Amino acid sequence: PVILSKRGERRALLDLAQAIKNEMTPLFVVPPIDWDYEADAPAKTIDDHLKNQPRELRAAWGTRRAFVDLTFIDDGPVSSGMHPLVALTDNANALGLPLVPTTGIDRTHAYIQAVADVAARDGRGMCLRLSPAEWPVGTRRLTELNAVLAQLSINPIEIDLVLDLGDDERAPVLAGAGLDDPQPAGLE
Repeated sequence: PVILSKRGERRALLDLAQAIKNEMTPLFVVPPIDWDYEADAPAKTIDDHLKNQPRELRAAWGTRRAFVDLTFIDDGPVSSGMHPLVALTDNANALGLPLVPTTGIDRTHAYIQAVADVAARDGRGMCLRLSPAEWPVGTRRLTELNAVLAQLSINPIEIDLVLDLGDDERAPVLAGAGLDDPQPAGLE
């Protein structure tokens, strides 16, 4: 499951039976930082937003493997100078929580590099999460996918693939609609 790592979702994980937990690997998505409309600025710093995430995720999930995605968090460094994904997974490692970094095709160069750095450091592989707009259907998006895979510099066998339908169960049909090349292309 794709789970926004908010309090309610973390509490729901606590209620799951151990047998169910043992059969799944959640993808935790760190929620965006709230906006302070009066100050016209983020309500808190990236450091403040991320500092409790590892502890709270470990309390909800234990020391099982999980994916983590910071798609809603800015690439700006935390106070230590690290990318937020590197800092978050480093803190999670210190608590014994094995978080696997997640990316997609449409992420920034800095984000994809952070995923590559964490995957190389931790040796747990990485997760490639593709929305229907990112699926390499026919030749569409294949060049971008191959560029991301090259930047990640990781053996494809170490990549978990998540085809994320989002809220639209019609996405697989829509993703292939209107393409000139009806044959799916393989990865180069």
